[in-house]
Parts: sequence; structure tokens; C-alpha cells
Amino acid sequence: MSVFHVHEWLTLELVDANVCAVGELIEKRDQLVVGSLTGRIWIIDPGRANDTKQQLLSCLLEEDLSAAILDIAIANFISGLEQNLIAILLPQKLVIYHLISDGEIYQLNITYEHTITAIAYNMCIGTFGGATTAQICVQDMTCSMMVFEAEHQIFHRSVNLTTALQPGPICYSPHSDSVIIASSSAILISYKYSVLATASSGKSGKKVAANWTFNLGDYPLDLEVINTSLVQPSIIILCKRTLFCLTHGGTLRFTYRLQCVATSLLVYDFS
Repeated sequence: MSVFHVHEWLTLELVDANVCAVGELIEKRDQLVVGSLTGRIWIIDPGRANDTKQQLLSCLLEEDLSAAILDIAIANFISGLEQNLIAILLPQKLVIYHLISDGEIYQLNITYEHTITAIAYNMCIGTFGGATTAQICVQDMTCSMMVFEAEHQIFHRSVNLTTALQPGPICYSPHSDSVIIASSSAILISYKYSVLATASSGKSGKKVAANWTFNLGDYPLDLEVINTSLVQPSIIILCKRTLFCLTHGGTLRFTYRLQCVATSLLVYDFS
């Protein structure tokens, strides 16, 4: 008999949920923000789920945004504001929301809204270029990247992914101040933020040059960056049948061949 038992903490049925973010929004504890391709968003506070009655109150908000939710991020996007905000990526909009409460009633207020000319694909956040607050990098279906800070769009850059049919996973490496993209052509590409910021958006002038590239040889599904003190800074790339670990300079550290088709990746710091 096992000495360990599983106790169900919270159960909620969220129809067609496809993306989730975890972050501190209220009461100095983490909440879950869940979105769906049907445009439904839920904000859940598992810290309230101590008994059956409180489980019913754990869903702070359920709202219809009338557009597919592609990605969600929670961070401090505005200097001087202590509370974290919620960035929600829609097909042609990036919206920054502020969760406010009136007693037990919660609602989302739009703080900033940006229009995206092409169809958005995904996004990542980071303190690009040593910024004091989180910025947002959006990648669209043409493999272009847009960087936003609060109400401003800092730049819009097109990168040369001519062999890729569609964009892939994206992440930010604070160790090297780089944006890393895994394209559908199975190539991992790292761009220094300083190069992106100074490149030209037009047909003439300075173009975007990659810092390094790495041929994965397998279709990429997800990216994660490890920056813990006990582990050398690394980039983890999950492909359909392979797991890669690279240095921030693009050198292979190790690789594992998986015995089944992978679906998702979570890098967990157990220290």
C-alpha cells in the first residue's frame, strides 16, 4: 500500500480551454487565467477552495471576449503599478487587462489595446534590453515580430524564415538578452534584442541577422529557458520525438530520443 494519497483540491469544467497562465493578481497568491479558442476566459483562485462552498467562489470571473484567445501572460507591464496585469493575445489584437474588484465582484478593465495588422500566432514576455518592466514580443503568421511596451509599439521586424511554412514556439532568454524562435522548418534561431532593435523595417538598411542557428531535425513543439542558480543557463527544446538541451550560445549540451510522440513541456525548479 502506498503511503501517498491524492486529494482532489479543486474541480472546474472549462469547455474548450486551450491556454493557461499562472500569476499573482490579488491577495498575494497565484491565480489561474484560462482562455479558449471560442473567446471564453476564466480567472480562477484555487486558494479559496478550502471547502465545497468556497470551491463555487473560486472562479472569480468568466467572460466572453468575442475572439479566439491565442496566448496569455501575467506580469507587471506598467512602471509604478504594483499589481500585475493580464496580456491577452487575440488574432488581430493585443489587449492588456487590469483585474479590479468591488467586494466579491470582479471585472476586467482594458488598460491598453494594440492592433495587429497580420494574424497573430504567439507571444513571449521579458525585460528586453534591460527594461525595468515586462515587455511583450508578438509573432505573427508571417514570422514578423512586434515588441510592445505599455501603450507603445517599439518596433516591427520581419525576419528571414523563407524555408518555414509557419512560425513556431518563441521564448526570451534574459541571460543572453535574445529572442529565440523554433521555426516549422526545424531550425532554432536566436536573435539578439539589440540587433532586432537597430535593424531596418524597410527593404533597404540594416537587416536582421541571427546570432546563431541550430538544426533540430525534428518538428519543434515548445521552448523553455532555464536560468536557475544551481543549473548552467540552458535552452530546452521539445520536439515530437526528441528533447534537446542547448547552451545560450547554441551549442548542444545533451539530447534524449523519446519513445513516444510528445505533446507538451514543463520545466520545474525543484530546488
